[in-house]
Amino acid sequence: MNPDKISKDIENDVLIQKENWERLATHIATVVGSLKPSTVEQCYRNLLQSNLIRGKEILASSVLKYQTDFNRGMASAALVALVNSEFPEFGDLVIREAIARFISGYKSNDKRGCYSMMSLISYSFCYQVVHEILILQLIHLLMERPTNDSVDLVISLLRQCGKSLVEVSKVAHTVTYEKLRDLLQEGRLSKRTAHSV
Repeated sequence: MNPDKISKDIENDVLIQKENWERLATHIATVVGSLKPSTVEQCYRNLLQSNLIRGKEILASSVLKYQTDFNRGMASAALVALVNSEFPEFGDLVIREAIARFISGYKSNDKRGCYSMMSLISYSFCYQVVHEILILQLIHLLMERPTNDSVDLVISLLRQCGKSLVEVSKVAHTVTYEKLRDLLQEGRLSKRTAHSV
């Protein structure tokens, strides 16, 4: 065999793989970009036409970017739950990155980033992608040194997944509300935060 021919074949294969990879990334980004609560099932079907085994990291990144940009936790979590039912490691991949982004946002006081990632995590709990221990750990982290922002995050979390949390851990739910009540009675919260409690 001619070495030049082999080299050209390898270059062609690399170009074809690169084009396929870019086509996959574009398709996934387009499908996730059209995600709305009313189109979750259709988006899921469109994604199944792709090679999700190969593109699961692209899909995870697209879902997290979509969630950060639009904060549609219910739709994002529903899509994650559907894909997770087909590819069980996918939910773990998305949630690990969402937790990392939440913690990063929490440390840097990025309130918007915290809300969007917490919304994805809490709705993922409602769809049984996430265990209640993660939700309880988030509540513990936020209530450890309560501020107006951290209490707002806890209230938002309880609005999104409080009903599901009561079903699996009524005691933890009750303890959280008692802690919120104590903060309210101590007068350590701003008027806006106290009103939302």
